[in-house]
Amino acid sequence: MENGYTYEIFDDGYDISKDGVVILTQRDPYGKVFDPDGTYEENAILHIEELTQPAPEPQPTEYEILRGDIDFLALMEDVTLPSKEGE
Repeated sequence: MENGYTYEIFDDGYDISKDGVVILTQRDPYGKVFDPDGTYEENAILHIEELTQPAPEPQPTEYEILRGDIDFLALMEDVTLPSKEGE
């Protein structure tokens, strides 16, 4: 394949290699099955497609969003409060 990934099919599963080095072995009974009705070759191709997908952008947790809102409100309060030095 053009992305450096290759696969080798066995009687009980498959290996996936990147640039000639085996990086993943999927053998029965513990292999990850993408398509239970598919062949080992079809599953190896699907597995390589998953490996080559870009990682999704991390999303902030609800806690991080809430924390950001609280920090913003605290910052706004500091800006709007009169200075105690000028009383």
